[in-house]
Order: sequence, then structure tokens, then C-alpha cells
Amino acid sequence: MNFSHCFIVATSINKVHEFHLSPHALQKLTPFPMKINFEEVPIEVTEGSVLKFTLRFLFLPIKWTARISNLSKNGFEDSQLSGPFQYWQHIHYYNQISPHHVLITDTIFASLKSDFISWLIGLIMFYSLPILFTYRKFITRKLLSESDFIR
Repeated sequence: MNFSHCFIVATSINKVHEFHLSPHALQKLTPFPMKINFEEVPIEVTEGSVLKFTLRFLFLPIKWTARISNLSKNGFEDSQLSGPFQYWQHIHYYNQISPHHVLITDTIFASLKSDFISWLIGLIMFYSLPILFTYRKFITRKLLSESDFIR
């Protein structure tokens, strides 16, 4: 299963990068009724950082552990070490397309677990991604935009 989402934000690549280095950015990018509670979180995201958290999705507590890799000014990857999917890789990529605009691209590769409950939860979560990433676009622009030019 694959999912991709792109949007432009009126800011610098440095601001996008700094924003995503904070593990608490994930909390800001998660809409109600979902909620994230960190169990283990670094002060700053670095290469190899592990984040352990509980995601409340449809009021179900879902344990998730992710590792950060390929960290650069242009993005990073998070891979699920344990959680609701058999496989989950999320590639975050930033591209400075003009002096004041960054193209943010999120690409997710995932596969579902085989037991019915995990399969169902993963399927619902995966098909909710367009809503989640529309929200993330709105919040990222609200928090980082330097102008109202791109909406």
C-alpha cells in the first residue's frame, strides 16, 4: 500500500527542518480525536532516534515505536519498529522551490498485519491518511507560513 501527499508552505527549508526536529511537532500535527502520548522521546530528533508513543485512534490505544533514519536538511524517514502495521515507512522530503517556498512531500509505504483486528485497524488508519495529511497541511502552513501567499 502506498500513499503520497504534497503541499507548498511559504517559509524556508531551515524552518521546516527545525520544526520537524522537535518530537512535539507530531503532537501539533495530530488532529482531535486522535491523541499522542509519548512514552520515550528524545529532546531533539537525531539520526537513529527512537520514539515510543501511544496513539489514540478511534479511542483505541495503539502502541507505536518508530526509528528515525536518513536525517538531512531535506527530510528524514521514520520506520515502524512495532505498531499496528506489518510494515510502515514514512518518507518526509522538503524541497526549497523558491527563496520563500518549500514543497513538502510525504510518502508512506505500508502493509497490513494478517490477524483480523490488526488488519482492520491498519486498514482504517491507512484510508484515513488523506484526512490526516490535509489537517497537517493546514497546521504546518498556520505555524510556519511567512505570508498568506499560498493557502
